[in-house]
Amino acid sequence: MVGKVTAALLAAAVLCGAAPADAQAPSVPGVPGVDGAGSGERPDARASSAPPRSAADRAPRYGPAARVAPGVVFRTFETSGLGGPVRGDLLEVDLRDPRVSVGLLRPPVIAARRTVSAMANAQRAVGGINGDFFNISETHAGVVPTGSSSGPEVDGGRPLKGAVPDGQRFGPALPPTTSAEDVIGVGADRRARVARLHLSGTIRSGEVSLALRGLNQYALPVGGAGAFTGAWGTVSRQRAVCGTDTVRGAPCSTETAEVTVRRGVVTEVAGGADPAGHDGAGRRGPIPPGTTVRRSAASEAARDAPYPAARRPRQVA
Repeated sequence: MVGKVTAALLAAAVLCGAAPADAQAPSVPGVPGVDGAGSGERPDARASSAPPRSAADRAPRYGPAARVAPGVVFRTFETSGLGGPVRGDLLEVDLRDPRVSVGLLRPPVIAARRTVSAMANAQRAVGGINGDFFNISETHAGVVPTGSSSGPEVDGGRPLKGAVPDGQRFGPALPPTTSAEDVIGVGADRRARVARLHLSGTIRSGEVSLALRGLNQYALPVGGAGAFTGAWGTVSRQRAVCGTDTVRGAPCSTETAEVTVRRGVVTEVAGGADPAGHDGAGRRGPIPPGTTVRRSAASEAARDAPYPAARRPRQVA
C-alpha cells in the first residue's frame, strides 16, 4: 500500500496507535472512557450469530471533505455492520507529502493510561486514533489492571512489546485467519503496510536455551518465556501469569519465579505467588536501565502435563 492511508482502516486494525483512558476513568468492560478509549469488550459480538449483511448494505457513504492540514483531509462516513448503523470520522493522510508524518501515540510507559487527545496534544498532532484494546479491568482477585494494550508496539524501529495470546485479548472476537499480532504500520520508506508482527528471540544461560514468547505483555502464553524491561513501568507484573491462552479468566499460576538480570548477571531470584494466586513479592516498581526482569516456572516440556488450572506451568523470563 503506497500513498494514502485512511484513519478508518487504522482504527479497525490491531494497531498500537493509542492508549487507554485516564486512570480516573471507570474500569468497566465495554464502557468507553474519555475519547472512546477502553477495553472494547463486547460479549455479544463474541457470540453473535447475526446473518452477514450484503455488500450494498455495508457500502460506506461519505460526507464532504475538509482540508485540515497539508496532506490531511477530514470527512465523516456512514455504513452498517452486525450491530446496526455505523457512523464515524475518517482522516485521510497522503504519505507522499513530505510535510506529513505518521507515528505511534503511546504513554510514557507501556503499563499506563492516557487519553488519545492528551497524547495527540503532547505530540502536537493533527489527529489521533484509538487503535487497540486494553487491559483496564480485571477479574482476578488481588491483581490490578495494567492499562497495557493487547497488540504489539514498535516505535521508530524500537520494539516495545509483543502481542498477548488471542484468548487473552480484550474486545470482540477476532475474524477468522486474523491474529492479535496483525497491525498496520508505516515504515521508514513512508509506505503503509498491513503486516503481522511476530516476536522472536532466545533466552540463554549456559547450555540452557528457551524461546522468548513475550515482551512487556500483560499476558504470556502458557509455558512460554517472557521479559520485562524499563519500558513496562511500575505496575505489578503478576497479571502476566493469570489466565490461559484460551481462557482469560482462568486462575493465576502459583508456580512462578522472577529472575532479575542486570548486564547479563543474575542479581535476584524471587519466589512466586501464594495459593490464591496473589503476587507474594509484589513484583512491581521501576526496572532500572540495563536490567531485564524474567519470570520462570515449570519447564517448557512440562507445560502440557495434567496440572490443575491454577497450577498450569508457565515461564516468564
